[in-house]
Amino acid sequence: MKLAIQVLGKIFRTNPVLVFINSSLWIANYILPLGISFAVGIFFNGLTRNASAQFNITTAIILLLTIVFMRVTTFMGGTFSFLTFEYWIYTLLRRNIFSWIIDENSNQSAPDSAGEIISKLRDDTYELIDLIDIFTDGLGISLFLCVSIAIMLYINVTVTVLTLLPYAAIIITAAVTGRKLAKFRKANREAAATVADAIGETFSASLAIKVAGSEQKMTERIVRLNEIRRKFAVTDLFTSEIFKTLNLNMYNIGVGIVLFASAAAIVSKHFSVGDFAFYISLLSRLTIALAFFGNAQVKMIKSAVSFTRLQQLMINAPEPTLTTVHKLYLQENENPAEIFQQRGVNQFDTLQELTLKNLTYQYPDTQIGIHNITFTARQGQFVVITGQIGAGKTTLLRTILGVLTPQNGEIFWNGAKLDNADAMLTPPRSAYIPQVPNLFSDTLFNNITLTKDANSDQAQKALYSAALEKDIAQMENHAETVIGAHGVRLSGGQIQRAAAARSLYQQPQLLVCDDLSSALDAHTEKILWERLKELQQLTYIVVSHRKEVLRRADLIIILKDGVVEASGNLQHVLQNSVEMNRIWREDASQN
Repeated sequence: MKLAIQVLGKIFRTNPVLVFINSSLWIANYILPLGISFAVGIFFNGLTRNASAQFNITTAIILLLTIVFMRVTTFMGGTFSFLTFEYWIYTLLRRNIFSWIIDENSNQSAPDSAGEIISKLRDDTYELIDLIDIFTDGLGISLFLCVSIAIMLYINVTVTVLTLLPYAAIIITAAVTGRKLAKFRKANREAAATVADAIGETFSASLAIKVAGSEQKMTERIVRLNEIRRKFAVTDLFTSEIFKTLNLNMYNIGVGIVLFASAAAIVSKHFSVGDFAFYISLLSRLTIALAFFGNAQVKMIKSAVSFTRLQQLMINAPEPTLTTVHKLYLQENENPAEIFQQRGVNQFDTLQELTLKNLTYQYPDTQIGIHNITFTARQGQFVVITGQIGAGKTTLLRTILGVLTPQNGEIFWNGAKLDNADAMLTPPRSAYIPQVPNLFSDTLFNNITLTKDANSDQAQKALYSAALEKDIAQMENHAETVIGAHGVRLSGGQIQRAAAARSLYQQPQLLVCDDLSSALDAHTEKILWERLKELQQLTYIVVSHRKEVLRRADLIIILKDGVVEASGNLQHVLQNSVEMNRIWREDASQN
């Protein structure tokens, strides 16, 4: 409960004005039904001639119509303000979590599997929004209950106490069983994430599953996990619905109690027909109101579970990170392009040279990393970084691009220091082809362009430069062929070249490649690098140990245990580097 209240406070501080407007409208909406019940009481007293001169049947009808109009108005305004705030905070929470995982926490591995992260972003953020619903409704309902119960006690203490006893029992039961409900919700969420993980792994390894003939086993595994999920989901839903059912059926119990307890009071003239009508008209709203608090306890427990799960995605994040306010682009006419201008992307000229000085990055709690890397890549140069496995090649590329934040050293673009390489070295200024590229379950063309406003001629040039035109000609729908999840319908070499085409489509000035041609045969590899070299304005930083690549290098950087062991052209490093000769011999033996 305490955690849920703390989270609620953080959420409301993001937009206090909208929270105040929303709360005011819903308080009015929940208080107004008291007037309806009052009007009903007047009406029935008028029928039995118990009404005063000031409050007659006509007064009751006018009052009733006025209150109905006011309630419709406050309901529409409250709904609009609530939905506005709900979707705004829903988007903000997702944005902040995703930003922390991708940008701020990029030095660390993902805190969960992809399926678990998606499950938390989709379900747990939505569950957290229930806290807003609880607060906005809770204020109005609490005030409504206080005034209603005070009036009921004023009319008849005995009838009121007997009517409210069953509701009190429900609220106490919800409080006692709270931990059990939280346990059910947590198990349900974890089981759902496990199923999502299994499905994702199956798609990723579909080719291996087919080769091993394990389709039936994988299907059985997913069925088994779904059965576990079903049991947890049914238990979670059953316990929640039990409380809802009990709460909502309190009305029937309350009516019975009022009928039983008020009979003698009506006969003795201590309870008028109007009082009876007032009680009955209030009971349905009292049922909903008191049921709200029973359900609210359950929701707050579930929301606390969801908040804990979301915190697991934000390891080492400062406390206000989750609810820090940022600009959100929620309208179609809003253009997020201004972000890049704010980051200073347009402040630098066309690349003439990229210089690294004493660049250092060491993984936390290890001795692994790169140390004091210094070199310059000039416009049009083909720079190759090579070394044994674990030498630090990929770490160097990720540090250059700002994916890893260097602990020491500097990067210069045309002599100007880059304070935020992660913002600067992005498309269209630079492009990165990773060791294991990611493709989407879409057409090859859409995977290359990544935009609905694609330039077809530009895409065709990129496909040609990536040596893919012959492969495309053999595909059923050519570039419009759907390639499946992670490009499962393509070979390893086709996936690498598709990733190269995607990078070239951005028309970058700097192309950073991590072992681009490792899955290519010698003939295709030769064609690919010949076509890439034709792009004379493009500067390359390439990780590779392949002879075809090393022969084309203007500058070779040899890494050993995270430091530069030697650098220069191919002839120089072969003459002066033992490490280079070992790499050269190993590539020859592999070929």
